[in-house]
Formats: sequence, structure tokens, C-alpha cells
Amino acid sequence: MVIGFDIDNVIADFDKVVMEDISRSGIKLVNTNTPLYAKRFDWTPEQKEKYFADHVANLCAKLPVRKNVRLILNKLIAGGHSVVLISFRNKQKEFGDLTDVTIKWLEDKKIPYTSLIISTDANKTAECQKYNVDVFLDDRVDAVMEMRKNGVNAVAMKTRYNGEAVKQTQNAQSWLDFYNKLKIGAYQIPLQ
Repeated sequence: MVIGFDIDNVIADFDKVVMEDISRSGIKLVNTNTPLYAKRFDWTPEQKEKYFADHVANLCAKLPVRKNVRLILNKLIAGGHSVVLISFRNKQKEFGDLTDVTIKWLEDKKIPYTSLIISTDANKTAECQKYNVDVFLDDRVDAVMEMRKNGVNAVAMKTRYNGEAVKQTQNAQSWLDFYNKLKIGAYQIPLQ
């Protein structure tokens, strides 16, 4: 089986680190229930763009790994499955190119994987289809729903900002929940 994973807020706790850093900078938090940073804080698009241009590469290098990630990824690989990481960390205007930072972070954190794909779109449907991904885990509920409309067996990972929205589609409450549901075929394809 080919199992795909987003990196930010699925493997890495991106949101926690960025939220803490932005809060320390004094920018006022106005909405915690959205994955879009532009709508979370009281800032202009220019301020958001400048913040990410100045900080994101450094923050990405320091991200903590979510609980049970290594355990589950190691089990999947040991079971003969392919683990494909698909991340929208391509060269974006506000971020710059994060490919090297991503590879170094994966090595430093000892994240096991089979392939790394840097997507050109937040909707990873094309990559999932191209690489024959059987199940894909992402944190963005809107992206999961769009992928599902396009035939991708996508699952939403619960995070601190998508708690209620995640209930709108197939979901995983944690990495252990994802693995246990995968084993019994709850995501349409049982783990062999």
C-alpha cells in the first residue's frame, strides 16, 4: 500500500511553533478556528507576508514531531508499505524555497519515509494520483474534501484549529487512531 502524508501539522507541529512565535511578536490573535494565518491575526496581508518571509525557514528547522509519528511510520515501512511525504513547501512568494530545510529537518528528526514530493499546490490531488497513493493524511479539511471529490482517499488529521470541521469527513483523531483505523480498513482499504 502507498500511504501519503502532509508534513506541516500532520508530521510536524508547525501550528504550535508558529502560533507561539507570532504571539510573542505582539500581533493580536483574533480567530483560532481557521488554518489560514491571514485570518487568525489582526494583520494586513503585507504584515503576514513579511512575517513569513523573515521567520518561516528558521521556524521550520525547529519544528517538533507530533506524538507517535516515528512509531507509526516505522511500523508502516516495516510492513512493506510505501510512505510518501507530499508537502506544499515549494518556492512560494512569502516562504522562499524550503526544500533543503525540509530534507534536513526530516534527517535531523529521523523521520522514516520512502519518497518526498514537494507539491506546487496546497491541493495534493495530482501528486496523490500520479504516485498511486491509496490513503492520504492532511490537516486541511478543505483540501481533504477537495481531494475526495477528485477520487483521492484523503483523511483529515485533527489539529488544534480544525476540531469541529474535521468531523465533516473521514478523519483521524491522532496518529494511533489513524493507524488503528487503517488496520481494520476504516479508510476503505485494510492494511495488509
